[in-house]
Amino acid sequence: MFCTLFLFLGGCTSKQENITVQEWLETIIIEMNIPEAINQQPYFLNINQDHPYFNVVQASTEWGVIEQSVPLNLEANLTKEWVAYTLMNLMEPQKSNVKIKDSSKSMFPEQIADAVGLGIFSLDKRDCFNPKDSIYKEEALQKLSLVKEYVDYYVVDEPVLDFEINETVSEVDVPIEFNEDNNKAVFHKNQLIDENDIVHWKADQDYFYRIKEAIETENGIETKLEEVEYEDVIEQFEMEDSFDVDFSDAEIEINLDEISVVKTNQVQNMISKEIKIKDFEGTIEASTTGISLKLKKGDLKVETKIYNVKPTVRWKTSSSGIDDAFFKLDFKTTELIKLEPSKTYNMYSNFASVKGEDFIQTLLSSFRKSEDMEGTEIPICQIKVPFPNFPLLDLTMQLKLHLYAGGKVELVLANEHQIGIEIKNNKMRTVQESKRDADFIIKASTSSTLGLTTGVRAGNIALMDIGIKGGIRGYVDTILHLYDKNGEINSKNIQVDLDKADMAALYNEDVKVCGNINLHWVLDLIINTQKTVASKIGLSKTINILDEKNGKLILNKKTHIENWQFMEHCTRGKRKPVSTKDTIESDRIGIEKMNIVVDLKETKQIIITSLPKGYKKSDIQFNSNEENIAKVTNDGVITPIKRGSAIITIKTSDGKFKIDCNVLVTDKNTNDLRYS
Repeated sequence: MFCTLFLFLGGCTSKQENITVQEWLETIIIEMNIPEAINQQPYFLNINQDHPYFNVVQASTEWGVIEQSVPLNLEANLTKEWVAYTLMNLMEPQKSNVKIKDSSKSMFPEQIADAVGLGIFSLDKRDCFNPKDSIYKEEALQKLSLVKEYVDYYVVDEPVLDFEINETVSEVDVPIEFNEDNNKAVFHKNQLIDENDIVHWKADQDYFYRIKEAIETENGIETKLEEVEYEDVIEQFEMEDSFDVDFSDAEIEINLDEISVVKTNQVQNMISKEIKIKDFEGTIEASTTGISLKLKKGDLKVETKIYNVKPTVRWKTSSSGIDDAFFKLDFKTTELIKLEPSKTYNMYSNFASVKGEDFIQTLLSSFRKSEDMEGTEIPICQIKVPFPNFPLLDLTMQLKLHLYAGGKVELVLANEHQIGIEIKNNKMRTVQESKRDADFIIKASTSSTLGLTTGVRAGNIALMDIGIKGGIRGYVDTILHLYDKNGEINSKNIQVDLDKADMAALYNEDVKVCGNINLHWVLDLIINTQKTVASKIGLSKTINILDEKNGKLILNKKTHIENWQFMEHCTRGKRKPVSTKDTIESDRIGIEKMNIVVDLKETKQIIITSLPKGYKKSDIQFNSNEENIAKVTNDGVITPIKRGSAIITIKTSDGKFKIDCNVLVTDKNTNDLRYS
């Protein structure tokens, strides 16, 4: 069914470049993602395996882009009739009634009529097509782009169903008992059932099975069933349909092996189930537009939603196999991960007095890099949605969540997907496009992928399905920059989460922390994952569409972090050493350190780095607000008394200028590095 016409795209370009037939066929193979040929016997005697375009010709023939009965001159310039011929072979015949005066001059009168009828080509003022005229490369590519968009984004005009069950299939009543897990059923005694019969009954869906064993007992006819082949059941099957999925009508089966349902609520068009998955608690909600999952385990929160789901299905089979099939799923996903530790880490200021390599060793001994939830895969539920126009057919969905997260993460992903397959002449090509966007604050490693398998079933017979696993993976490298007394810098990568290292260095002026982000999108496609009709004829494959190599996620080309700001590169460098003898003239009092850690067995000097104009060091006064914890002399020497904190006020004798210095008194004989 076709519901729209193509608009003609033509005109001249500044650079008129010709294209040959062989280049044209190669372009079609690449742009349409047509699979490689199976047969290695040449379809054309003049194009053998040694020919550079042999594989292109073989694949073009098997997909039906060209026909063996049509002479092929690969080196010839591309003509209008050859563009019409090849592009229309990618589509269903239109049987256009357009009158073309010179159609008899073409080898492909039907194809050029269809191309004109769809608006891909137009006629001249004399209603002629001029089939032998050459066509420039740019114009040919424009027309291919139109056809690709039309084929990949096929639109169903009206639902179509022509379905006929084989005469050998026996209609029976719904069994008294039926166990789908072990394929056993008990039928009423009045049923005429023999071994090897293929039976059909309808309960919550249509069921087709072959009777493997049948024994009559007091309870009825006890049978052992086995799955049947598609061709043993379906005599004729042609259908087209597309619809927006209403999840409030869906049948949602929670995976009870992994999940327990605590409570089920239903309010108008929304179903909500409170669930427990191992150590996770949460809800799964189905509404008119989508299905959402919210989980929590300790500090880790995960929210994911699938919505605006729209399947488009076309299916036509004959005795020779799958003549034509198309299954595309349009949907959107939103994923949110949060990891905000409820524990508060105290005593970070104890790191202030630790220098150089000692700082690294202290940090490593105090904190270890998070490895929370690595490799966890959680099967959530199975969803079954009936096709609104065809009760025989169901759209089935399986939802899984794959998790890995560590550190402090807030990650929101919004993805728009168009994933599909087309089968033609028992060969398959894929259709895919994903638009991705993300907003995030990230302070450690994170990974979350949402697994979704969607298929079309005629009763209990799976026709075809698509498995999708998409999301984001990434990690953050933590880099410490250690300064010595001369301002020289020594930089090292460490295996500690960035947020912990940053907090530890906050009170230490001789340590600065940076991070490098490595993030990439993940999109894996698994075609015909189950026992589908398509997979049984070899039409199944796994495709890694996006990974670390080609799915880099870069925010404005800034992947370096300093002070939680994204930078293009690291700006840390050598700094000037501070002189303890001379002071700089300034508009304020300046001190070397705003925060000082002093042990009970030592003293520390407050170093003045700048003074207001007209003042000397002798004009400066020092006062402690807690002399029972730390005393200070007139020269700024701190003497600790006991563990605790105090504030030293440094001011001019006239009181016009002042500054505070925070002092923490520690005892190395106790474990000050503990955190809770």
